[in-house]
Order: sequence, then C-alpha cells, then structure tokens
Amino acid sequence: MPNELAERIAALLNVYALLDIVDVTELASGSSRSATPRGRRAVLRAVEHLGVDLGLTSVSNLERGNRWHALARLALRDDLYGSLRAITLDVLRTAPGRQRAG
Repeated sequence: MPNELAERIAALLNVYALLDIVDVTELASGSSRSATPRGRRAVLRAVEHLGVDLGLTSVSNLERGNRWHALARLALRDDLYGSLRAITLDVLRTAPGRQRAG
C-alpha cells in the first residue's frame, strides 16, 4: 500500500471520532451547536486517560478467522466507543463550570 494512502486511511479513523465528539458535546450542552473546544478536549482527554487507542489496537489484532471473529471485533469496538461516549457525557454534564442551556 502506498504511504500516502495509508496515511489518509489512518487519518479517517480520527475523523470518525469527530462524530462522537459533536454528538456528545451537543447532548451535554442541550443544544445543536457545533462541538465546543471544551467538548473536544474532554473526549480527547478521556481517550488518552482510558487508553482507548490501545483497546482499539488490541481489538484489531484479534483473530481474523471467519465472520464470527469479525462480528466479535465489531461488537468490542462498538462497546469501547459506547463506553467512551457515556463516560465523556457524564464528565461534561457534571463538571464544574458547565454552561447550561438557556
């Protein structure tokens, strides 16, 4: 695979996380505004603190024998992202200095 293509694909994995950042920020603020810097920082800090990247890498390294293995990896990834969303949303909703929707 050419390096340029590999870099583009790797960057797309980070773009996918932006969907959760926007959604979590909107849920926490109670409005449909775009993701705030505070929300982006909260998600990125949670990813780092919880080692989500390591978890996702570990899931990717699991056996690839058949369809059931693929479904298991998909379920594990979904669980990781779901847990990250829930934790980050709780942090944003309960953190001091939270701006409440008007």
